[in-house]
Amino acid sequence: TTMQTFTQTFTAATTNSNVNLGFLLGMQGSSAGVYIDDVCIKVTTVTPPPPPPTASPLVGTWKLRPVVGALGVGPARGSVEWYSSTLDDINLRGCQFDDLYVFDSTGKFTNIFQDATWLEPWQGTDPPACGTPVAPHNGSIPATYVYSASTNTLTLRGKGAHIGVAKAANNVELTSPSQAPDSVRYQITMTSDTTMTVEINFGPGWWKYLLVKTANVVAPPPPPPAGVAKMPLTFEETNVAFIFSPINGGTTSKVANPDSTINTSKFVARTTKPSGSNAVSGSVITLQEPINTTNAVAVKMKIWSPLAFIKVRIRLEHATNPSKFIEIEQMVQNPNSWQDVEFPLPVLDTTKYSKFAIFFDVENPGTGANFFWDDVMMKVGTSSIVNLQDMEILIYPNPAQNSLKIESKNSLGDILIYDLSGKEVLKAQTKNKNYELDIHHLAPGAYFIKAIQKDTQTNIKFTKE
Repeated sequence: TTMQTFTQTFTAATTNSNVNLGFLLGMQGSSAGVYIDDVCIKVTTVTPPPPPPTASPLVGTWKLRPVVGALGVGPARGSVEWYSSTLDDINLRGCQFDDLYVFDSTGKFTNIFQDATWLEPWQGTDPPACGTPVAPHNGSIPATYVYSASTNTLTLRGKGAHIGVAKAANNVELTSPSQAPDSVRYQITMTSDTTMTVEINFGPGWWKYLLVKTANVVAPPPPPPAGVAKMPLTFEETNVAFIFSPINGGTTSKVANPDSTINTSKFVARTTKPSGSNAVSGSVITLQEPINTTNAVAVKMKIWSPLAFIKVRIRLEHATNPSKFIEIEQMVQNPNSWQDVEFPLPVLDTTKYSKFAIFFDVENPGTGANFFWDDVMMKVGTSSIVNLQDMEILIYPNPAQNSLKIESKNSLGDILIYDLSGKEVLKAQTKNKNYELDIHHLAPGAYFIKAIQKDTQTNIKFTKE
């Protein structure tokens, strides 16, 4: 007998256009009346929670794919005709292939280098080699990223932040670390959920990088640890790490053979004497096992030098005792061609030599020249070259003006004089032990005299005043 309020809630799925009301009064057949008033429908819209944001496909850690062509550059986008990384580059540039590019879900970007990355002349490393990252391209400055799926662009903000080759910026190739821009924009192509191609127009051309998420990296076999190389050193092995340590600034690395007209090897060693470096600057490599010197009379190798008449020094070292070593010097005469050179060995004791060091042009400071060498091996039998330290020829006066006197313990033979370019300028022949050579007509300057005695030869430098 009292007035009551009645409410019925309908869900959004209710589509009926009619509302039917029925009343059960509790007594069958009752004729009691029921009064209703103010029937209305109240519509309330409940907004569902938004779906979670779609994560950027870049979120994760990326690196260069260990495949041929992971690094490439060419005159047009997609072109790699100027350079395309090879299978050997995966090991030679191993310090670059393990660089990490980290994109987190908050928009933060980080360059992570292991102990080293690939450095080039514009960063102070000539020739290019692995080394400590150079600021600001060393991950030391915080950076962020913005990825646009609609334009397929990736923008890194933060001085020094980069992907791939650090020198490649928008419409410019850096020539100094100080030129690093505050931001860099790349073109991105997602080739799958775990692989992408990154490209950048640096003005005259395009760099192209193939990246893969690290969880999906199928790594090549790890390079062997230091010391696995052994005699003979041919540099053709792909599963051997040729790791050289610098001496007085010299650097050595395995490179492609620059001149295959005589030496047909695919790979050789290159030693560089940086400009102004110590005259005795070179490199040393630790070998897997001691050098077998049984019945060895010489160390034989191939050498390519851009300079004529230079002294080359090799050193065999004890693995752990640096006071135990053998040093031998020899003259390399002809420039710009491969030559077979022998370094005569003294009578050896039982010392186990497990290190091989080499130094080029040991009488002069470095000029930035590159020297190449290959096929280092022990020669068993009789050496055909005399050691410079054991030569038995004397020339005087030095410097000389009009004549040069030559004295020897043995009979002389052919006597040749070359200028510094390697050109023969004078030749004489005698069977005597002593000889006076007329040089009055030679222009003032430095020369080399070569004395050939039977199966041996000696090279000595002198100055004409």
